[in-house]
Amino acid sequence: MAEAAKLNLSLMEALSLVPDPRSRLGRRHGLPAVLALLSMAVMCGCRSVYAALQWGRDQGAETVAKLGLGKHGVPTDGMMSNLLRRLDVGAFEAALTRWATAWPQAVGGPADGRPAVLAIDGKTLRGARGHEVPGVHLLSAYAVRLGVVVKQVPANAADGGEIQAALALLEGLVLQGKVITGDAIHAQQELCQKIVDAGGDYLLTVKENQPALHLELVDLFRSPCDPLLPTPR
Repeated sequence: MAEAAKLNLSLMEALSLVPDPRSRLGRRHGLPAVLALLSMAVMCGCRSVYAALQWGRDQGAETVAKLGLGKHGVPTDGMMSNLLRRLDVGAFEAALTRWATAWPQAVGGPADGRPAVLAIDGKTLRGARGHEVPGVHLLSAYAVRLGVVVKQVPANAADGGEIQAALALLEGLVLQGKVITGDAIHAQQELCQKIVDAGGDYLLTVKENQPALHLELVDLFRSPCDPLLPTPR
């Protein structure tokens, strides 16, 4: 709770910038409150609208009231589904990114002193039924500490796949003081330089598809010229 008081941007403040697609007539729940409920439920492991709403009901009246839903309670499944179909997804993602990247800056990193980690990971979404429409391949930046995806971009093979998508993915993210992790495909000089120039560090897998780099690392760890880690005294 002490850390929360130091935050420059709360989740509710960030979500207040998302435009509300609903008509004012008959609107019962504030949009920031509804999106905050959904975001918190996802961070707690919920993977469907029904699960997120059930999570909200399970938290009790006090938590629901703190979110600003005390008067009308947790929204119904139908209301949430209708809202999400019309929601500006880009604005929602941008608000979450703004909040997630501001968090480590405001509190100075995790309480245990370890740097915040952003994990780069690619995933192909399932296509339409019958596989007539192929799935979309997305590359995501996952904030390990917060448990949320702070940004995702398409990683189309025609546009350079994940290698080029990774550069676009990190654009606009705060990398200062963070460690970026990724698979072997992301062990690219341009990406690593971009991370270092932004004040971050990287921890990437290297495989034998880059034989020269792989052999250099193997040799370094077998017989380092200088100790890689401080020697305990």
